[in-house]
Amino acid sequence: LETMCRDRFSTYLRNFLTDLPQEDTIFEYRVDLKTGQWMHWNQSIPPWKYPGDDKLEFSTLFISTLDSSRLLYLMECNAIQKRAVLLMGGSGTAKTVTTE
Repeated sequence: LETMCRDRFSTYLRNFLTDLPQEDTIFEYRVDLKTGQWMHWNQSIPPWKYPGDDKLEFSTLFISTLDSSRLLYLMECNAIQKRAVLLMGGSGTAKTVTTE
């Protein structure tokens, strides 16, 4: 869903599901499979580490964000089920580096 529609959909779902977190939209959360509790995607973002060598190439940098963590999780779920994934987006939206 586009950003504008996410707010509306999140509000709609909260009418039926009372245990959803009230902060942000439902798209910023996932269910922790070990505990069954809602967990903010920010808790899934690994810390960025500076590469050990002196050859720091901008094109190879990948700094995890909420969106990239969510995308990687969904891609892994599809890979486990042997489903194809199509990434769409404009130039510079990390499609290639996400799949590497």
